Formats: sequence, C-alpha cells, structure tokens
Amino acid sequence: METFKNRGIELKWALIFIAMTMLWAALENALGFYDSRIEKYKLFSAFISFPSVLIYYFGILEKRKKFFNNEMSFKQGFRAGVFMTLFIAVLSPVAQYFVSSYIGSQFFENAIAYEVQSGNMTISEAHDFYNLESFMWHSGVGAAFLGLFTSLVVAHLTKRPSSKIKPNQVGTTTAINAGTN
Repeated sequence: METFKNRGIELKWALIFIAMTMLWAALENALGFYDSRIEKYKLFSAFISFPSVLIYYFGILEKRKKFFNNEMSFKQGFRAGVFMTLFIAVLSPVAQYFVSSYIGSQFFENAIAYEVQSGNMTISEAHDFYNLESFMWHSGVGAAFLGLFTSLVVAHLTKRPSSKIKPNQVGTTTAINAGTN
C-alpha cells in the first residue's frame, strides 16, 4: 500500500494552492468585496474555481511528467489528486484563520450586517454562518469535496497510457488474427 513517501509534488502544489487562496482573499479585500462591495462577494469568490482547477491540472501534470515518466493511468492521476486534496483540506483551515485574522478581519462583521440588512438571514443565522469556526470548517470540508471532484476530472484529462506493448497483448492479437484467416 502506498504511503506519504514520494508525495513531494502533491505537497508542493497544495502549498501553491494555499498561497493562491490567500492571495485571492487579499485581492477580494483590496477590491472592496469585504466591505463596500460585500453584496458582490459571493459572486466574485466563485471565480476562485478557475485558478483552483489550473493548480490541480498543473500539479497532476507535473506528477505525470516527473514521477511517472510521462505515462500515467487515470488511477495514478486520481491518487495524486487525492493526496493534493488531503494536504489542501488539512491546510485550508489554517489559511482561513490567517485570512480572517490578518487579511480581512472586518469581513465577518460586514457580512453579517449585509445579510441581515438585505433580509437574507436573521441576525442569529448570520452569526452562526459568518464566524471563524464556521469558515474554517467549511474551508476544510469544501476543499475535500471539491478537490476530489476536481481530481476525478483532471486525472481523466491528464492520463496518458503506457506506449509499451505488453507481451500477452501481442500473442493474443496474433492468435485472434490467425484464427480468422
């Protein structure tokens, strides 16, 4: 059974993913999505999916090129994505803590005020959803589910079967062709 040995590529891309999420949060904050444009926060934050998928793609592609000698099955690619997802899911709550404490410390207060004023949530519902514990939990669980789905898709896109012909394939092909003549 495989262990964490030889998972440096996946860890590297997980760290790149975490750095990207923190930079994305800084961009959201700088563009006003944590205060003056908070009504557009959910829409803008959905666009993080594009760089997220690209990071998975480049991470699994690097695994194929550097570890599997440019030949990788779907299963191998998916496994690489699962390990990336595991690392990301563990690191995401830590990144969320950093974002909430240092990049967008005013976000929760502003989001609660907006949701209540717009009638989307009661004050109790808003406090239950917009808090550090909730966002740390959602970041880890969300990373796990979305990461597994992304891994499935990207593993399919990056698979490259071996170009070597297996000995039993040649014999089988010859036997089938010989029997049809």
